[in-house]
Amino acid sequence: MDLPYTGGTSRLLTPGPSDARNRPMQNNFLKRFGYIIEYLLLVILILIVWNVMAGAGKLNPVIMPSPEKIVKTAWKLISNGSLLKNAFISLTRVLKGYLLAAALGILLGILIGLSRHLERITQLLFQIIKPIPPIAWIPLVILWFGIGESGKVFLIFLGGFFTILTNVVDGIRQADVKLIEVSRVMETPFLKQILRLVIPGEKIVVAYQFILQPGFFVCNVLFHLSFLR
Repeated sequence: MDLPYTGGTSRLLTPGPSDARNRPMQNNFLKRFGYIIEYLLLVILILIVWNVMAGAGKLNPVIMPSPEKIVKTAWKLISNGSLLKNAFISLTRVLKGYLLAAALGILLGILIGLSRHLERITQLLFQIIKPIPPIAWIPLVILWFGIGESGKVFLIFLGGFFTILTNVVDGIRQADVKLIEVSRVMETPFLKQILRLVIPGEKIVVAYQFILQPGFFVCNVLFHLSFLR
């Protein structure tokens, strides 16, 4: 005798706990995938139009070669090692200028931040030189240093020095003035005052983090690769 069917189909069609947990994960995945497509959509369209116009001969291949040719040339330079070699030389050059700017900028920033007299002495000269972009220095640098290594390092130094100097001075000026006054009343030696009070201060640490952030370093690299050939 056959037993009556008692709703097994409804149990099979009812989603289990695992399905309920997987559904939000799938929705999040699709949502993130959609975000990625939105981020890349404009870039992909530009590359497609660029490639089509280059293939149709509408662009000068010397000034703006096709993306395909750029990829092939880049792969060729990577394969023979010339790209990595030149990139290492450029990065070494940038590091020299950047470290020189950081050392001098931090030192002068600490001194100027602690001395109003030194600030007044240097303010006029710095305010005249600071607004001048590094590119504007190129003719003078060629006259002073030639086209050798020194001129390129000097330009990179100018690109970072005033930014570092300004942030160090601002960091010191935001420190607790009462602590500095107390240290002077107690006749704390100047070097000890810098090492124990100024540098460990919270604001100056924030300034250091800004100085050493990777984005600033990348900007120097891009500047160097674009103009210092």
